[in-house]
Amino acid sequence: MNAFGLTADTDLEAALRSFASEVVERKATEFLFHQGEKPHGCYLIKKGVLRLSIQAHEGDPIIQKVIGKGSVVGLPATINGGAYSLSCEILEDAELAHLSRQDLTLLLRSDTAMAIKILDLLSSEVHAVRSELAKLPRTQS
Repeated sequence: MNAFGLTADTDLEAALRSFASEVVERKATEFLFHQGEKPHGCYLIKKGVLRLSIQAHEGDPIIQKVIGKGSVVGLPATINGGAYSLSCEILEDAELAHLSRQDLTLLLRSDTAMAIKILDLLSSEVHAVRSELAKLPRTQS
């Protein structure tokens, strides 16, 4: 279930697990976070299925993707400190490794190879989202 280029490889997944400050469990139908919310960290999915959605200003989702084990969510907001740019809903009970901004910064500073892998992950996400946006029907002004 690789959506938005979010799936970590084995090495990055191990690094994220080791730098995570806690493991959290969430039940189906709960939201991990909402679009526009101040970030509280990023998450590596250890178990479960989640749905990412980006809402238009009118409230209707313009992009939705389902992701699973090994995917990372909340990374851009955690790095830049801005609001989450999408919402993340739990579809099947989930277990997640939570990394605060401090945890992630420590990982980035301590392991150059993992920092590059995180940059690659972010780059893949940007490319995937742009590709999804290019598929949307054009609106008339």
